[in-house]
Amino acid sequence: MRFDVRRRLDASAERALHALSGTAIVTVPDLSQADLMSAVTTPWVGFSDSSAKQTFGRQLAAARAAAKKYANASAAARDGYVLTSYFIPNFGTHWINWSLVKQPFDPARPAMLLYDGDGTNAHLVGLSYYQWSPDAPPAGFAGANDRWHRHFDTCYGGGFLVGENLLEPACLKTCEAWASNTIHAPVATQKEIPALQRYFKAHPQPARSQSFCTFVPAGDIWMLHLWVAAGHANPEGLFSTFNPKVAKCEGLCRTT
Repeated sequence: MRFDVRRRLDASAERALHALSGTAIVTVPDLSQADLMSAVTTPWVGFSDSSAKQTFGRQLAAARAAAKKYANASAAARDGYVLTSYFIPNFGTHWINWSLVKQPFDPARPAMLLYDGDGTNAHLVGLSYYQWSPDAPPAGFAGANDRWHRHFDTCYGGGFLVGENLLEPACLKTCEAWASNTIHAPVATQKEIPALQRYFKAHPQPARSQSFCTFVPAGDIWMLHLWVAAGHANPEGLFSTFNPKVAKCEGLCRTT
């Protein structure tokens, strides 16, 4: 997908995104398996008491209702979600409502939605709870089956993901490269890498400030996938990180 240097978030979304920004990189001494996104499948843990099971049932019903509500990306767009990533196999495209990231956990209001394409005709494949929680993973769903993970040092241009695990100066430099309109490759593909390297070599000076560029350390932002979209049940389980059935982009899917 081409990076659109003209794209801007609306004022409220931009404020919400910038509220998550920072300059210091995140270093975590003991990354969990979940943080490394390698805990694809783990055994389902039963409920310790009937109350917890009933609570989970109500939460899951609310999540399924949200999946039905946002079955099409056009519904997400109407409610303030914006396309944030290209299509990624096993995940889909990511649409985020930035104003929900710092809100309390609510199974009916996931901050992120996963679709099978990048157009408003795309279909929902899963929910993703993208939740600010400074000291520990969010309480989330009742029981011990929701497994949260994090993404660190992410870089956004106009609210669109242009890189992960970047130092803040590298984030600004990447945004500068795209803003120059000299990079002619889909974002976050192998084709992009040599193009960026050539730009960095030809422009070794520190990056100029880019007003549309946002660096998010994200050590206090957690993510949880829930695969309840109709027709996209995950054979690995409700809360598994990857969904092998989300294999190819279906809706619009711009690649150049």
